Amino acid sequence: MSSHVKSSRTLNAEERMALNTSRGGFTILIASQIVPFVMLVNLRYILSGSYVSSGLDQATGAVFTILFIISAITAYAGIQATNRSDSKASARMSVLTMVLGWIAVIMMSYQFWMHAFQTDGRFGEGYLVTIGAFVIYFIASLVGLLSGKMRASRVGIDDSNRFSIGATFKFWIFLQLMWVVLYVVYYFI
Repeated sequence: MSSHVKSSRTLNAEERMALNTSRGGFTILIASQIVPFVMLVNLRYILSGSYVSSGLDQATGAVFTILFIISAITAYAGIQATNRSDSKASARMSVLTMVLGWIAVIMMSYQFWMHAFQTDGRFGEGYLVTIGAFVIYFIASLVGLLSGKMRASRVGIDDSNRFSIGATFKFWIFLQLMWVVLYVVYYFI
């Protein structure tokens, strides 16, 4: 997406190479982070087959999943603002994305602590491990969004930092897509 960005100047060969290296590294990062999520899906079926616990609160799960989806939409708006070099809009979208994410994780934590299923059962063990792993990724992604927000607010957005700020939003979107997959796997299949 950022390859179609209008720039105030043309990147020299060294800057283009650095940008392409960053893009390649980010692609490898995303590809490598798919593996733990695939393993979490495998864990679910190895431990409990297709059993879905009746103690799992479907409504709460649906609400925080919808909040995660909305936060992915605001992250996409943040990417577009970053590509336009609109520092204020990018920072606002970062904050809105983080707030929606925090509300969703608080709801997820509520379900984590107030669950009505056995945690020492096959389903409960897999579900709690999955939630724990997702929250670790969530916190790492929040740190990235906060870093991008601070950079956009303090320094502004230019060719030197556009990709890194946009990458924080892209990682957030990736994480929310992975949650939607996990949601379907744990709540329906």
